[in-house]
Amino acid sequence: MAKAKKKPATKKKAAPKRAATKRAAQPAVVHWEVQARDLPKQQQFFSNLFGWKIDTNNPMQYGMISGAGKDTIGGGIGPAMDQSSRVTFYIQVPDINQTLDKAQGLGAQTVLPRTAYGPVIMGLFRGLEGNVIGLVEG
Repeated sequence: MAKAKKKPATKKKAAPKRAATKRAAQPAVVHWEVQARDLPKQQQFFSNLFGWKIDTNNPMQYGMISGAGKDTIGGGIGPAMDQSSRVTFYIQVPDINQTLDKAQGLGAQTVLPRTAYGPVIMGLFRGLEGNVIGLVEG
């Protein structure tokens, strides 16, 4: 009987490396908000206009609106803090106090210092042209 030829050993290919999860290179916008003097009226208006499902099941009746998909962010319709209606957005930063200090150094004014609202820690500043910008710590 003839000896069977031995097949050369084959090297197994290494599994492809998974791409590393990318972390935002800069602070990202994580929430938007409409602050309203007449809260129920504004919530109803935006619900009727855009078909948004607005969840007000909380003690402040803050209207939470979920993002509409993978590349969107949610927001809310809440009470005006100083009887001035406005729209603002919130940027996630690692340290609110440090960011507020830096903003003040650049000419901004703190509107709301670092404050805990339930599970959210936030702050607000007024930019150079009067726009109120929110910060969320995370």
